[in-house]
Amino acid sequence: MFHGSALGIIYFLSVICSLQAQLLEGLYCGKDNCYDILEVTRDASKSEIAKNYRRLAKLYHPDLHRTKEEKLKAEEQFKIIATAYEILKDEESRADYDYMLDNPDAYYAHYYRYYRRRVAPKIDVQSCYS
Repeated sequence: MFHGSALGIIYFLSVICSLQAQLLEGLYCGKDNCYDILEVTRDASKSEIAKNYRRLAKLYHPDLHRTKEEKLKAEEQFKIIATAYEILKDEESRADYDYMLDNPDAYYAHYYRYYRRRVAPKIDVQSCYS
């Protein structure tokens, strides 16, 4: 009796862990680290990030590759690099990303912070009523 319930608990925990691992896949740079993608350290300045982005963008720009297969590979890498740069160039989204790296267990906070930047209106509501 105990053996069956222990297996059930282990199965349940493994399902929960796999669900939690998938939660962050669609956020920011997915399972990759944005800093690693741009080949910068976490304490890099905005100018260092921009410099590395431009260098990598030139290297992986699809127009610089000749064959269709090379263009497709370069295009995918170019999109990944552009996404990483979009996150790290803005101070607020970079702070949210750093929060995610520092607090990996706060799943729902990560979703809130991520979608707050992407979906929330960018207008001042109070100015509409003044």
